[in-house]
Amino acid sequence: MNEAVGSNAQVRGRLRVNVDHGTAQFLVIPRLAPFLAAHPELLVEISARDRLGDFIRDGFDVAIRFGVPEPSGLTVRLLTRSQVVTCAAPSYLKGHGTPRSPQDLEKGHHAILFRDSATGAPFGWQFVRGKKTVPVNIKGRLLVNDGSSVLAACIAGHGIAQHFEFQVRDCFADRRLVQILPDWADETFPLYAYHRSPNFMSARVRAFLDFLATLYASADRVRAHGGS
Repeated sequence: MNEAVGSNAQVRGRLRVNVDHGTAQFLVIPRLAPFLAAHPELLVEISARDRLGDFIRDGFDVAIRFGVPEPSGLTVRLLTRSQVVTCAAPSYLKGHGTPRSPQDLEKGHHAILFRDSATGAPFGWQFVRGKKTVPVNIKGRLLVNDGSSVLAACIAGHGIAQHFEFQVRDCFADRRLVQILPDWADETFPLYAYHRSPNFMSARVRAFLDFLATLYASADRVRAHGGS
């Protein structure tokens, strides 16, 4: 039998969350404290995975994923849209120069390439300013399949990379990384929560989804007002 659904239902038991590594590291785990404090009888299990997989068979309650929702038969909820930024270590820019336009990145092998786990090919790059979108044919000599490794390679000065802004915010603040082409940084990527039908939603799932919605709505308001 499912848990009772409603505001008076007790939030308890195990909540299993499927999330990619970068979102787990930078967005979910650092912000869990108030949710855990509010629900002392709840155990949250975070499973960092590259792919959504078989949500039902694997026994997950919620999944959090960037990008256009995968066909799954699950209910999806848009949580936020994250800005895509392009950056490099000061040491790399000192040795190779700072690109002044998106097309400058097509000269040479500057990019740290990030392999798409779904296709095996590197993710493409594009730059957005207002309504104008410029695709760029990037080339690079380093290809990795993990966002944290891309960040580590970028900090180490191995090339130029694209990240979500939340991943590099601290690196910009302490100057480990420098944003390049900031006037071409209007691209955003959607973050979605996946869950079963609301008709079968447990109290713990409902509480977690409400927490995520409040969390990212607050973050969006801060960005809209120019906060950090």
